[in-house]
Amino acid sequence: MKKTLVLAICAVLTVSLAGCAGGVPQAMYDTLSAELETLQAGEQRVFELEVQLASLEAELESVLSERDALLDENAQLQAEITALTEAQAQEPEEGIPAVGDSAGASQVIYDQDGIVIVITGVTAIADSIFTEILFSIQNNTEQNFTVQARNVSINDIMIDPIMSTDIVAGKTANTELTFLTADLVENGISELQTLEVSFHIFDSDTWENIVDTEAIVLEFNA
Repeated sequence: MKKTLVLAICAVLTVSLAGCAGGVPQAMYDTLSAELETLQAGEQRVFELEVQLASLEAELESVLSERDALLDENAQLQAEITALTEAQAQEPEEGIPAVGDSAGASQVIYDQDGIVIVITGVTAIADSIFTEILFSIQNNTEQNFTVQARNVSINDIMIDPIMSTDIVAGKTANTELTFLTADLVENGISELQTLEVSFHIFDSDTWENIVDTEAIVLEFNA
């Protein structure tokens, strides 16, 4: 609307100047000429601003389009991260034995002459350097004794564990057969299938041998 008005005014001034050039005082003529030039310059400035505005609108539309694309990409990445996190939470870490409850869990595996050994469970802690098989040992005798593990193998592979437990006469001790997880990984053991172990039991005070059990074989669920 403003542009049309400016054009109309310019046209009127042009016609007026052309038709009255011979009878208009010089001062008035100069004034009208100056106003015409001002209006024409204003028209040019309006045109330039409209071009700049159109360019800015195009840039804004492009930026908004890029923003929307980035938001969509971010949402997709977040969904993938969530899916990966959930999948990793459901799977054991690589190199950590994935074991289930023992088939003989909470079950007596040795009971002779007042000495009772019970397996109570298996742990495989992902953020630990140890994997443990849990036992409860009852001392129903009148002497203190120590229980140690001998000739231990997992999945028919010989492994050196840690186990030495003192049990006072008439008491029960909860203990564990402890393996270094790195030893299991090094021997290619990714899950606990079978355990073979014998127990060396001796008097804690005199070191006199009490009994060396025969090999005990345990099977575990995958």
